[in-house]
Formats: sequence, C-alpha cells, structure tokens
Amino acid sequence: MLSVINMSIAASYVIIAVFVIRLLIRKLPKKYSYVLWLAVGLRLALPFSFSSVLSIFNLIGKGMNVYGGRMEFVPMDIEYASSPSISTGIRPVDSVVNSALPKATPQSSINPIQIYIFIIFLIWAAGFFAITCRAVYAHIKTKKLVGQAVRFRDNIYECDNIPTPFVMGIIRPKIYIPFRLGEKEKACIIAHEKHHIRRFDNVIKPAAYALAAVHWFNPLVWLAYRAMIKDMEMSCDEWVLLNMGDEIKTDYGTLLLSFAHNRRYGGLSPLAFGENAASSRIKNILGFKKPRLSATLFGAAAVALAVLLCISNGKNISDEADVKRWAQAFSDRDTDTVADMSSRECIENLKNDGLLLGEEEYSLGWSSPWPWGTEQYKIAELDEKNSSAEILYYAVVSDPHIWVWRQSISFSGKGDSFSVNNEKTEFYDDISSGEEFFSAYPNGEIKDTFMDYGSNGFGEGFLLGNADESRQSELKERYSFFYDDPAEAAAYILNINNDENINVYAEEQDDPDECTVIVDFGSDETGHSDCIGIKTEKLFGDDGIWIPRNAFAIK
Repeated sequence: MLSVINMSIAASYVIIAVFVIRLLIRKLPKKYSYVLWLAVGLRLALPFSFSSVLSIFNLIGKGMNVYGGRMEFVPMDIEYASSPSISTGIRPVDSVVNSALPKATPQSSINPIQIYIFIIFLIWAAGFFAITCRAVYAHIKTKKLVGQAVRFRDNIYECDNIPTPFVMGIIRPKIYIPFRLGEKEKACIIAHEKHHIRRFDNVIKPAAYALAAVHWFNPLVWLAYRAMIKDMEMSCDEWVLLNMGDEIKTDYGTLLLSFAHNRRYGGLSPLAFGENAASSRIKNILGFKKPRLSATLFGAAAVALAVLLCISNGKNISDEADVKRWAQAFSDRDTDTVADMSSRECIENLKNDGLLLGEEEYSLGWSSPWPWGTEQYKIAELDEKNSSAEILYYAVVSDPHIWVWRQSISFSGKGDSFSVNNEKTEFYDDISSGEEFFSAYPNGEIKDTFMDYGSNGFGEGFLLGNADESRQSELKERYSFFYDDPAEAAAYILNINNDENINVYAEEQDDPDECTVIVDFGSDETGHSDCIGIKTEKLFGDDGIWIPRNAFAIK
C-alpha cells in the first residue's frame, strides 16, 4: 500500500510536468504528446528508478527522499516510527497530515499508524474492486452489443448497434464499424483503427486503465488517462491525414461530427476504442499541417529529454536518505565510504570510540560485536533544521546476543557533498537506568525491531534447531532461564545490568504465556523511583522461550 501511495505521489509531479510540456509543444504533432504519457505510466507501475541530475524532482529539494532507487514521500517504515511523518514536498500538506498522524504508544502491542494504514488499504481495495467490476460489466455489455456483427473482411466487422467505430481485443483485436458507411468513409476509419492496432494501442489502453484503477484515489491519474486517450486518437487522426492527403480533412471532420451526434450508447468497455472528444479532434484535423523535418527532429529530441526528466529520480536527496547512506556504509564496514563522508573531527571521534582503527589505512571496528545489513540500524531521530540525527545500531555478538549502540551525528551538505562533522556513540550493553533503557529502546519499542527475538531468527536459534545433539544439551543448560524465567530472559536480552541493587522480577500472571517483568533501578538523580515494566511473551509453543515485546515507564 505504501509503495502504491509513493508511486502515485511521484506520478502526480510527472503528470503536472507532462501537462505543462504539452502546452509548450502544442503546435507539434500529437504523437509527441502521446509519447510523453509513457513517463507517467512508468511512474505509476514501477516503484524504482535511477537517479540523474536531469530530473524534475531536483526542484523539490528537501521534500524528496530517495533511498535504494525508491522515492519515499511516505517512509516505508512509517508503521514503526515513534513520530511518523510524510514529506511530499508541499509544506502545507505535510504540516496538516503530520499533525494528524498518531504518535507511537509504547504501552500498546500495535502502533496506531498500522491501524490507519490497514484502514486505508481496505478503502483502496474496495475502490479497486468496484472499478474492476464496472470495467468487467462494461466489457460484457459491449460484447453483447457486437454479438450480431457481420464480417466485412479480415478482422473488420460491421454492426448496426454501435454509434461509433472502435477496436476491441488484445491478442486478436477486431475492428467494428457501423453499417451504411460510404467507401471513402470506410477507408478513413479503417486506416485510423488499423494504426491503433499497429501501435499496440489495443494493449496500451487497457494497461493504462488498469494503472488508473490501481491509483483510483488520485484524481490527477484520471485526468492524465483522459488526456492520454485524446492524444492517442488525435495522433491517429494525423497519421490518416499524412497518408491519405489533406483533401480529406473536411470529409473526415464531418464523419467524426456525425459519430458524436449519434451516441445512442455510452460506456464502451475500457478494452475498446470509441471515437471521442470530437470537437477538439475536428479542430486539430482542420488545423493540422505536415511538419517540417526540423520540427520533427526538435519534437523527438524534446520528448526524449522530457521523458528522461520525468522518469529519473533526483540527485538532490533528502537528509534522511543521506543519513541512511551513512548508516548503511557504517553497518557494511565500508571503510572508504565512511571515511569519505567524515570530516577530520568525525574521524577522530570514531577513533576515540574505538570504532575506527588505523592511521594511513583505516579499518572499521572489530569482528564482533557489529551491526550488519539494513535491518540492524534504525534512524531514531532526525532534526533537519539543526542537521543532526540519532541512529540505533543492533550489534551482534557470537553467543548469539545483541548490543544496542546509539550514535549521535551532526552533518552538513547534501548528496555527494554530505559530510558527518561530529560523531558520538554510546554502547548500551550494561543498562543501569531508565534513561539509558529508553535511549536504547525509544518509546519502549522492542517488537518488530532487530531486538525482537521472535522475528530475527535468534529465537529459533535458542530453541536449538540447528545445533547437533551434544551442543543442544550444552546450550539448553546454559540458557535454561529462557525457558523458565521471564525476568532473567528479559534482563539478558535487553542487556540490563546484573547489579544487586537493580531488582528484576516477574509479576504474578494469569496467562501462562504472558507476563510483565518489572525492572526497578532504584531512584534517579531527583530521588524519584526509576522503574520500568516490560511485557514478555512465551513464543514458539509450550516448550518455547520468553521474549520481551515492549516496555513502558512506571511512574
């Protein structure tokens, strides 16, 4: 659903651009306007593209977030964000939507934004289903309409029940024309419809309709669909004039006008080509002139450039994407990239934290612990105004076990000039206070982060599924508390300090598979009780292990 929304927003910018470009090239043949809609179709169909300095999206600036070839106006991980937000590039829209988005609630087992997205999906699915049913009904009705058609020749049929000629069919398209047309009229219409088939318009139109159905909630998509059909028809009209001569202009225009006045039946199948927009088509026919070679070359070059501008992502990526590039390079131990993105002061900070080793030739960190891959880091906070960010890394040790690192960075520049000016990393492998706990696990979120042993593979590892028999006995004895003691399991997984002054215990439970673990750190600096609760579950069945899910502060 989020991919569809992001593609629709990106396509909206392209649709507006195409309408503007169509105005600029309105005196050129309509085949050039028709080709422009290819860019819209690609944007509506493909979530990924390449980045280029030649892109309309470079005009958006900070409203754009490109990551991994995907434009994320709505972040793909918004369901798990503590403070969800969107960035469409239109500030009033962003302000209204972001103020309405619910914050994460650590006490809940599900983020409210997940409920919102599910409701949006249900609405989208209902709309898509309704539009699809309408198209199927219209197609069946059209099939019945031509059921008594008589073959004229080849794939051309004459029918008394149709108000206008059209093509129907994808694999074996057929041309349907009304009875009682003169020979000259038949020649014009058949040439027009055959050109549709020759260009595969009988495939393009239903594909365009399918994309419009997927993006039915976006009114710009329907405007683009109607404009594309108009350009499609006008470009076919122009082809007929080029091949049959200007002398048929008047007769051809009169023929289209007669079809427009004889519309006894509307709502042809989306798979059919009815003659439409008669008024604008007649004006275009009467004003059409054979283009000069210079105009043809200019039109081809202009359209090729316009399509490139519209299908490519911008190079001027947002702060979030730059921070993700940094975090990804750091997780991948891509030393060269990290060094290139670091100021001299940042390099010294990394050395002081023990994360960067060497003088002339650098190496990142040690073999274990270390985070690996995109799942093992998360942008906890991003302050674009002050150019700073907080990044959580989930560093794996060989037990297996996970430490949490929290890295604070300040940065400057954008894209290729992005540079991290300062860096400081805190290692939360021995948590001794509620403040440290919520720094490691913002808002108490554990479920669906890499700390979630129920989904990251570590839970199955502790169930000894991949160990040999002797190893199973050793590990089961060593980690017996995972099976028996929810308090000790939660303290171990979440790296709670085992100091005797920190009291960790499980509350009495009614459900044998659910439990709340209390961690009493004593008193904070102000003398107030420093205490948290951790919801835990016993996963993987009766013989499974206790796993913490989410945490909350106890006041």
